[in-house]
Amino acid sequence: MDNDSDLKGKLEAARKQYEANRKKLVDPDVHADLRRIAGDRGGPLHITRAVGKISAAPEEARAFRRQYVEPLLQQASSLVDRVLAEDNSYRQMLVDQTNLRLDLEELERLQTINDDEVTAGLFQVPFWEGNATLQSDKALAQAQTTLTNFVNSNADQQAKFSAWAAENSQQPLATGWESKLSKHSLRLYGGFTAPAGDVPSGATGTDGNILGGIISHNLANYSFNYTQQQLASQQAPVNARLDWLQKRVTYLEEDAGFRERRKISAHQKLMDKLAAVQAPHGPLNYADRQEAIEHRAAVDLYHAHARLKAVHAGLIDVYGVHPPRLPSLPSTPLKNDDFNFLNEIVDWIRQVSFILQRIYDNDQDLVVSFSVAEMLPHGGFAGGRKEGQWNFTLGPERFQGFKLLRLRGISAVANASDRSYSFVIHAPRPGTVFHGHGETGKELSFDIDPCWLGHVAPGTFPWKPEVAGARVLWNASPVGCWKLSVAPGTTACDLHDLRLNLHVTAQALA
Repeated sequence: MDNDSDLKGKLEAARKQYEANRKKLVDPDVHADLRRIAGDRGGPLHITRAVGKISAAPEEARAFRRQYVEPLLQQASSLVDRVLAEDNSYRQMLVDQTNLRLDLEELERLQTINDDEVTAGLFQVPFWEGNATLQSDKALAQAQTTLTNFVNSNADQQAKFSAWAAENSQQPLATGWESKLSKHSLRLYGGFTAPAGDVPSGATGTDGNILGGIISHNLANYSFNYTQQQLASQQAPVNARLDWLQKRVTYLEEDAGFRERRKISAHQKLMDKLAAVQAPHGPLNYADRQEAIEHRAAVDLYHAHARLKAVHAGLIDVYGVHPPRLPSLPSTPLKNDDFNFLNEIVDWIRQVSFILQRIYDNDQDLVVSFSVAEMLPHGGFAGGRKEGQWNFTLGPERFQGFKLLRLRGISAVANASDRSYSFVIHAPRPGTVFHGHGETGKELSFDIDPCWLGHVAPGTFPWKPEVAGARVLWNASPVGCWKLSVAPGTTACDLHDLRLNLHVTAQALA
């Protein structure tokens, strides 16, 4: 009894919790959270919600330098790759988020159906089936017991009636001897042989009535024993399983409560998931996690787009090619076409990479060497040595037969005593670029920082001249006005000449 009371208490507590959970699911705030779980996200990373919250990027203070086509493209690609790396996590969260929302919505719709099923006996059917079998077996056992008792109680009568029937079938109808016939039958049933004087009048001791009565008595006794054994064989298996069937029915009666509690437990699991969804920064709060990914993606794509704008301009001005249209940065309001921005940016980068590769296929690296003293009028190098700087101009005639001239660095060799020097050199701003055969050249304004030649040694030194300016001078034009200065804090009073080596990439004119 204590165990039954404990089980009923647990079931009642589970039912109360279930009703409380059902009230939560009809709460308007919970429905708002359910909508927030799925939101309006879909497809690739959707960044328009976050773009409007981003303040002006630091790079907007100054434009990216258009001559840095390859470095900027590589930086933008890295930023986009970082976004793509999070795209899988974002999409998986969409899947998990959608599955959770569908589970909760399905649970909400199935609750009414489930309540009707419980009322109709959803958890009682196995008990009813088992109990019906138990009651049927009990009724069968009772009926067989009643039949057996009836047969046992009428055993004597059956033998008597059988003996009388045998005698009467052999004895002619007559009057005055019925009482003797009955007395003889009783003696015959008792197993005694009737004396000759007791034989009814008109009959003899060899008549078949005596023998028929004995045979009929033995047949009746055999029939009774057979019937007893037959009833016992039928009732034995029923009695053998009644105890076990009773135990099963008892369990099934309790199992209705167990099954209902399991259902309520599954319901509680979904409610716990909903609580985790609502918890700020919770493990199932997909909305918060997606917003964080969206913000990071928006920042990366915002910076990547700023670099790609400079790449677009550099392809036109430096390389003389016309790249495909650069996708516009998504606007702050939500638009259907904004969903594909990431895919469009990836496709644009790939197309530009193919364009550059076709250019690189015809590129060749070369070194153009000249003496600074020879570039100046007579006595000009000595005069510049006193001032600490030299200005000279490189014309296109020094690069005849080439197009798409792009600086990749500078090295220098000093014509002086046995020591090294340091210089600062300014490449042309503006410079002239040549995109093809027969062109007069196009003057472009390059934003180029000074290049530091920190260790310029005579050619007698046992090491090769270092190449400087590989980043600063990237894609700058060598055609134009140059400025060479002695580095601050150093002197070049004993310098006789300086030979500059321009490391350039170019294409030969056909």
